[in-house]
Amino acid sequence: MKLQHFIWFIFYLMLSSNLSANQAQNMSAEQVSTAIANISNSLIGVYVDPNKGGLAVDSLKTKMNRGRFRGGADFHWFKSEVYNALRMTTGDNSFELIHNNFVIELISERYDEATVESQISGDGVGYLELKGSFASGVHSELIETHISGLSKARALIIDLRAVDEGSIELSQTLLGYFIGLDQAIGLLQTNKGVESVYAIQTPEFERFGDHIPLYILTSSFVSGPWELFSYALQESERAVVIGEETMGLASIETLVQISEHITLSLTSGMLMGVNERISWHEEGVVPNHFSSSKKALDVALNLIGKRQ
Repeated sequence: MKLQHFIWFIFYLMLSSNLSANQAQNMSAEQVSTAIANISNSLIGVYVDPNKGGLAVDSLKTKMNRGRFRGGADFHWFKSEVYNALRMTTGDNSFELIHNNFVIELISERYDEATVESQISGDGVGYLELKGSFASGVHSELIETHISGLSKARALIIDLRAVDEGSIELSQTLLGYFIGLDQAIGLLQTNKGVESVYAIQTPEFERFGDHIPLYILTSSFVSGPWELFSYALQESERAVVIGEETMGLASIETLVQISEHITLSLTSGMLMGVNERISWHEEGVVPNHFSSSKKALDVALNLIGKRQ
């Protein structure tokens, strides 16, 4: 998440907490039992590590059997008890129980904005800039239109400095413009195991040749699937990354409805490079050329000039 997204998310959590506190809504024994059952099902069926998820389920069941989860408790007490069980057994601090989730619609609308701009200079340098959130995955055709206009470029710059959310599918599609379909671009660990991730070929578009230099501009706010995109091209020595070290968010978070008023956020996947032991999670994608995000474009143009 970019800083603005993070701020909105915090606002959302604060508002949710304030609403639940003001309403002083206690949970009945039936609501507690239903919530624990649905949380347990999510840990087994959705959480990225089913073994740790199983340990967390055992902890919740033990608390239930000992009467720790009782009817009449307020949401904040229940939330604290669930957190302690999940974090102690999994070592994962990413779990979040959310009360009153109607604000999600506001956040989704705010971050559904995305812009794509492109141009090609007189000396043949192509420039593609992505801004805003591409999480909805409906922007592939728009991006394809812009990339098609850059097909004759002698060098390419892809500017991710102001990009927000993305999707794995969009990253796969973008990588298909530069990497062959038979080459794995990364690994995805889910509840079902680890599987290879491959680029997706765009129909009727010939892949950019390896002789065309590619530069990716990053900032410290670049995260998630955009890091997969940057890392895969860098790892395959197909692109040079310029700018700031990225956020280091390789986890995929999923929202699961637990009850009418409660939503659970948990990690459902983890992205990695093609080497299973290597990930940019909590580390970030390290640029080939460090610079402030403001100067990254100048650095790229300077490197292109030196190739002439």
